[in-house]
Amino acid sequence: MHSLRLALNVLATRDIALARQLFDEKPAMRSAERQATESHYERLRSGVLESIETSSIHLDVLRDLKRIHGHITSIAYPILEAADELRETRLRRAETPSHEGNFDLAMPQPKG
Repeated sequence: MHSLRLALNVLATRDIALARQLFDEKPAMRSAERQATESHYERLRSGVLESIETSSIHLDVLRDLKRIHGHITSIAYPILEAADELRETRLRRAETPSHEGNFDLAMPQPKG
């Protein structure tokens, strides 16, 4: 609920500091989802009957909560982008260049 209230404030005020705070909550949600999923898998490995019976629902709820949180935090992106507060990419830099500028597709060779 905290993220939703914060998102509504960001939407109403377009406050950059609040948008940054909302954006900064994303990694904590990813971590909580990962931890809850791992705990669930541990219960499955331990043979907890209730976890086995509800596994699909449990994992679906975790995934959906993460997705909802992602939509909530997306409110911050246009505000942060307009203030030039975002990086161009979240990707880590590649250690070795991977065919820079080479977009040729490899076509299968005919057998024969």
